[in-house]
Amino acid sequence: MDHLIAKLKGVNGPYKKVLSNTKIFSQPDLSETRAYEAGYKPEEEEWLEIREFSKKDFFIDFLGKPFSSTEYPQLPEDKYKDIEFLCSVQDEQFFFQKMAPSMVLNKKFFQAGSAPTLMSDKLIIVINNSPDAVYDQNLDVLYFKRLSSITTIFKGIDVIYREATDTETENFLKSTFLKLDAAYDATKVKTANRKRIAMVIDTLKSYSTKQKSSLFKYIGKYCNTITYDKKSEQFTVNNEEELKQILFGIEERYYTTEQGKQKRLANSIIPL
Repeated sequence: MDHLIAKLKGVNGPYKKVLSNTKIFSQPDLSETRAYEAGYKPEEEEWLEIREFSKKDFFIDFLGKPFSSTEYPQLPEDKYKDIEFLCSVQDEQFFFQKMAPSMVLNKKFFQAGSAPTLMSDKLIIVINNSPDAVYDQNLDVLYFKRLSSITTIFKGIDVIYREATDTETENFLKSTFLKLDAAYDATKVKTANRKRIAMVIDTLKSYSTKQKSSLFKYIGKYCNTITYDKKSEQFTVNNEEELKQILFGIEERYYTTEQGKQKRLANSIIPL
């Protein structure tokens, strides 16, 4: 039986059941995959793999045991906006999709047909044509296309990511949404931020201009100690810490707790 579950935002965000008896994703062609290498840049639509995935520190515990839908309560309607990622369980395979703000819509719509009916005030969850990752429980292999798409799903997997080259770092710092202080340049960017730059380069390539504008507003909302010019959509960066905060924002790692309304950084309990 097929099931769709959702992981909610937060360090200890729970897993909830969304629906059953429905295959969400079609089986991608995984017959020709390549072992992940930090310095390798995959071709478009090429799938990479990590074998013996259950032995990795970033393995998710629930993937290592038989799936039982009775362990997961139904997701309440008011919690759909808090989904961090989706996982469709299909024939002992787990299909993952990262959730971004652009995938949660609240708009008027109608379904095409002979008798269309206008719907409003309904939250719409967008499902991609292809999953961001697939875990095969029998083979113990994780398949994915872009590591940057799954860092919020598998916490800590970014440790295997490559560093941005000097040229990539310099070009990123020349991005139109960044304005550097005269005393800060690419030579000051250390290893941790170079890895983050390598990831967000891939992330930003996949975003439209509208999505980037939405992302910059989101970063400005949470990184309020960093100067942000809303008109020019430009952040002023003075040091490594400020660059790190912006890179975390591009990875969409900031969130607000539901009850306490406390701003936090994902995968930590450090209040901002």
